[in-house]
Parts: sequence; C-alpha cells; structure tokens
Amino acid sequence: MGKSLIKLASQNQFFKFVIVGLLLNIVLYGAFILLTWLGVEVKLAMTTLYVIGILYSFKLNKDLIFSCERSGSSFFRFIISALLIYCMNYSSLLIFYEFLTYPYQYVQAVSIVFLALLQYVLNKYWIFNVKVSVNMR
Repeated sequence: MGKSLIKLASQNQFFKFVIVGLLLNIVLYGAFILLTWLGVEVKLAMTTLYVIGILYSFKLNKDLIFSCERSGSSFFRFIISALLIYCMNYSSLLIFYEFLTYPYQYVQAVSIVFLALLQYVLNKYWIFNVKVSVNMR
C-alpha cells in the first residue's frame, strides 16, 4: 500500500499538490491556532502566516509539483493569485467570524479547503502552465 501511494504521488500532479499542500497547511494552521491562543489578533495571524506560506508554496509548487523552470512571470502570477485568494480568505473571516460569529477555527479550516482547490486550478492552468512550442522544419 505504501509503495503504491508513493508511485501515485510521483505520477499524479494533483496528488502531489494535495500532499504538499496538506503538510504545509497543517503546519501553518497549527501556527495560526498557536498565535491566536497566544493573543495575536485573528486577521493579523492569518495575514502573517499567509505571507510565509506564499513563499514556501511558490517554491514547492514551482520545483516539486509543476516542474516549472521559469521564475519571473510565474512568481508575478503566483503573487496575483495569492492576493486574490488572500482577499477571499480575509472576506470569509469578516463575514463568517466577525458578522455571523462562527468560530474562527472552523471558518479558517473550511476556507483552506476551498481556496486550495482554487489555487490548484490557477497553478495548473495559469501560473505554471508552460506551453511547449514545436519548431517545424
């Protein structure tokens, strides 16, 4: 079973994205819970960890998952998508935590899942989508 998961991960881009994303988000979510438990304001904790997560996520996605060699345009697109997803995440905290008073722990956990799926689509089709051109002679 373990070998088949490793083989699947090496062959399947989405599976690699999920595994790497889960590990990164578990660490970041744990840090989020710790920071808020220590008294850091919820949106400040989310923002700080989001910036840290962006840097790690770009490197892991570029090198490990999508094997993209270009950096400049990919990083610019990654930042644009990160800002979009950040705004969506921040808005979800405003709406569901601030206004509707759901526990922020649950709001953030649910947001992570939906926004990760959006990030995968953006990564695959916009950020790291390298079109191969064939020269015909």
